[in-house]
Amino acid sequence: MSITSGQPDAFAQFLFGYGLLQGLILLRLLPWLFQQPFTATYWAFTFGIAALKTVSM
Repeated sequence: MSITSGQPDAFAQFLFGYGLLQGLILLRLLPWLFQQPFTATYWAFTFGIAALKTVSM
């Protein structure tokens, strides 16, 4: 979002909003996620969290 000067374009803002929506869905799933045993498939959840953190910078 900070590659160009000025306001980011609408497509980048839509993607950021979609990422926030996915983050809210993940927050809703956290109680269920903590009940599951730890496996290698946790990357599917942690990757989205890391990507959302990175784009918000």
